[in-house]
Amino acid sequence: MNEYLRKIGLIEGVDTREGMDNTAQDIEFYLEIVRDYIEEVPVSELKSTYDARDWKGYQLNAHKIKSSSYTIGAKLIGDEAKEIESSVKDNDLEFIESHHQKFLDDVENLLERLKEAVA
Repeated sequence: MNEYLRKIGLIEGVDTREGMDNTAQDIEFYLEIVRDYIEEVPVSELKSTYDARDWKGYQLNAHKIKSSSYTIGAKLIGDEAKEIESSVKDNDLEFIESHHQKFLDDVENLLERLKEAVA
């Protein structure tokens, strides 16, 4: 087994088998997608749209995080992003405000763990 893949598989909430299924069982392609995820997850945009109360932009960033998280097999973050995205659609500002910081912290933690795994 590839060492990077093994390290990623140790991260809570990341199912590398699912990620590999999403990348046609191509290890190098999967690792490329993980590296892209690390570089392209819109964390600063999520923060700025939240701070500006730009809910349409916030929803779009949550959607991007959801889709890319599911692609790499990060189901827990994908599920959190899905809840955030749905709460914006439902105009449930109370849910957004009570879950935003945890979601942000979880995304940033995942990114840090992934960076360590592929370093």
